[in-house]
Amino acid sequence: MQNIIHDYKATEDEAAVNTKNSNSALLLEDEDIDKKTNNFYSELKQSASLRIVTLLLLITLTLFLGLRYLDYKNAKINNDASEHFASVNTETTKNEEFIGIININTAGKFELIQLKGIGETKAEAIIEYRESVGHFKNIEDIMNVKGIGESIFNSIKDNITV
Repeated sequence: MQNIIHDYKATEDEAAVNTKNSNSALLLEDEDIDKKTNNFYSELKQSASLRIVTLLLLITLTLFLGLRYLDYKNAKINNDASEHFASVNTETTKNEEFIGIININTAGKFELIQLKGIGETKAEAIIEYRESVGHFKNIEDIMNVKGIGESIFNSIKDNITV
């Protein structure tokens, strides 16, 4: 019987040692899992931070390029408009194929410069003369305006009226 008790105690001691070893192995595994989990989360945070920084840089670059493009488009539009109006002024002051009749007693500067040989200065002189002297009585009176002689009158007489 003592052998049985001794065998039982030996078996019990072996079981305790085995349990202790198992628990130690489990503790080591838990520590490894914790370390790996912490490493994973740390790498994930760094990766997320890197993605956020990259995204912010892309947004900034997109906004910068977008604003530069808008500045370029606005400058191009303004330049095109300037060129257009400059060409309109040039065309209207040099318009040799003007069709229509302008009343020199009521015409404004823009209308007057459409006449061949009449630029901004002469158009302003016509308006000043009209305001100081009064309405033109006939189309020949336009030759009383300084700068408008017989040659200019002959080139515009078919396109003016009073």
